[in-house]
Formats: sequence, C-alpha cells, structure tokens
Amino acid sequence: MRKLRMLLAVTVVIGACKKHDNPVKSDHYRDVTYRVDARDSFLFVQFSRAQYDNVAKGNLKIDTNFSKPGVYFFKATVLADNNVILYGESRRSGNYGLQIIGPGNVLISSIDSLTLDPANQLHPNIWYASIKANF
Repeated sequence: MRKLRMLLAVTVVIGACKKHDNPVKSDHYRDVTYRVDARDSFLFVQFSRAQYDNVAKGNLKIDTNFSKPGVYFFKATVLADNNVILYGESRRSGNYGLQIIGPGNVLISSIDSLTLDPANQLHPNIWYASIKANF
C-alpha cells in the first residue's frame, strides 16, 4: 500500500511539472552549412544542430560517419550567440578537411591543422580536429 501511494505521488508530481511550451523558430537561429572533405579516411564527424521541441532546446551534438571519399555538404539551423562546433576524427589518416559556412556562403571557420594522438595499447593512431564558430 505504501509503495502504491509513493508511486501515485511521483506520478502526480511528474504530471504537474510538464509544461507545454511552443517554441517558435525566430531570428535567434541561423542557418549554416558544414563542409566535410573526406578524402581517403573513414571519418567520424560530430556537428551542432538546433533542437526545437519540448524535450531539448539549443544546439545539440549530432554524430555521423563518412566511409567513402568525397566532399559532403549538409545544412543545419543553429542557435545564434552560442558556440557551433564541428569535430572530425579518423583512425586511417589525417587527410580530411572541415569548414563551417555561414549565410551567403561566407566561410566562418575551417581547420588549419590536425592533431595526432599516437597509437598505444588502447587505440590505433587517431587524427582529430575541432573548430568552433560563434555568430
């Protein structure tokens, strides 16, 4: 009986805490294009994208992998006045490029060097780079 009361109390509290916000896309968001040049590496990429639902608001990190060489463009809407991050990591080679392009095809940021984390008993060589932009 005590557990039933506790469960009922928790359910009532959770139900009372739910808010019904209706976030609206406004001028506080900006459109960006991420350019990934995956030349010969199996590339793991993490990038920022805005979230508009009741669960999370703001820039969230999204993961993707590029297994074939090529230049990839993908668009995202991000929350303005917050850091936008584009991160790349390869375990094959440091032969890749990352860029963040803003409205009007203006280059906002790009990588100029990669960092090598040398192989050890726990992992192979890892080449990684991270760029940030705030606009």
